[in-house]
Amino acid sequence: MSEEQPSAEPNLPAPQNPKRRRRGHRGGRGRRRPAQISSPDAPVASEPGLETAPVIGKIVEEVRQIVESLEQTLEQMEEVLRLVEQAESQKTADEHEIESLRRALRKIQSPRKTPDAPIRADG
Repeated sequence: MSEEQPSAEPNLPAPQNPKRRRRGHRGGRGRRRPAQISSPDAPVASEPGLETAPVIGKIVEEVRQIVESLEQTLEQMEEVLRLVEQAESQKTADEHEIESLRRALRKIQSPRKTPDAPIRADG
């Protein structure tokens, strides 16, 4: 039996050769890609490097603009995070203050108790 012939038994996998690339489970060639069609605006380079330099320069500039935009977005996100953390801190402080005021109010509103009087729990 050669390497390219499948195994005689249908349930056993074919022996694998580490040098060969495995195909999908159906043995297909994968997705077919559409043929590349050059756009009419694309420059046609007669010599390598002559026409591609301006294109590469444009790409580099676009990448720089993207990086700058991402940096600005990061700064904005950091500012939002700072504001959210500040709001959370303020909320916690406000909750503590409210609880302190409630305790003070209960203390003022509760009737004066004698030491042998039972303490009444507020519901």
